[in-house]
Amino acid sequence: DVSASIITQQFEYNVYSVMAKIGIGAIYDPLTVGLTLTTPYLNLTGVGSTFINIVRTGPGIDEETLYIINGQTDVDAEYHTPLSVGFGIGYVIGNHRLHLSAEWFDAVNKYNILNTNDFTGQSDGETYANRVNTEAQSIINYGIGGEFYLKEKLWFYASFVTDFSASIPDTKTNLGISTWDIYHLSGGVLFTIGRSEITLGINYAFGTSELRGPVNLPEGEFQNKITNVFEDSEVTYNRVKLLFGFSFEL
Repeated sequence: DVSASIITQQFEYNVYSVMAKIGIGAIYDPLTVGLTLTTPYLNLTGVGSTFINIVRTGPGIDEETLYIINGQTDVDAEYHTPLSVGFGIGYVIGNHRLHLSAEWFDAVNKYNILNTNDFTGQSDGETYANRVNTEAQSIINYGIGGEFYLKEKLWFYASFVTDFSASIPDTKTNLGISTWDIYHLSGGVLFTIGRSEITLGINYAFGTSELRGPVNLPEGEFQNKITNVFEDSEVTYNRVKLLFGFSFEL
């Protein structure tokens, strides 16, 4: 007995928007503070297309054979971003400087990116929705950094920054948002050679996330190495960036 289940969805969209970022800062030597506000996107125009194909057949399928296909083009599109508020503070200690910052991102309610129409399935006459939608939860990211004076013409820099995912656990939306929280560790030096300033640095980013199996396959005689591919897994994210900067005074 052989059963088959095929689900294919493709979509694309282009959205043109405007937004504003407003900031204010103050200096109370040796303290500096700053505040920023970033508005959500104001969508001007957007268009996209989507295609979906679902096939389910075979004696192992409990339901009757299903076949539906739908494609829609020149569909109105929109993309939403959250309101965010950031705050930063810096403090001078001798020849050194410490920095703290945090930014709050508001939640984005569930919405349809593409304004598609419902359609009728070819095999059963039922009504289906060809949706492309998403949502996001509210999060706060933060960072800490330091500038350390080692000697004349030599500085050392270090920082730790978070990049938390706004993905909502067990969401029913289908626009992918990475589910892993990423942490960034950075370090580097700045030194001068003659009239030039050289910056060398390295950034290491890492994170993990649980990835649930996309389908549930039968147990018993069907258990083999192939079914192991569909078990829950852990995604590991690692990235190393090398940084180089150069400036020359005329």
